[in-house]
Amino acid sequence: MISIYEDGGKFWKNISSEKDFYTVRVINDSTAIAAGKGKIGLIGF
Repeated sequence: MISIYEDGGKFWKNISSEKDFYTVRVINDSTAIAAGKGKIGLIGF
């Protein structure tokens, strides 16, 4: 599962229910890439 927050961690919002992601790399202020067990995901925000 991938979750984010915008308030210092008080409230978390789930943005994906995908499992087996192990790392996230932020590319710029609107894009991140998640990678894990046989998969890569693009996150736009």
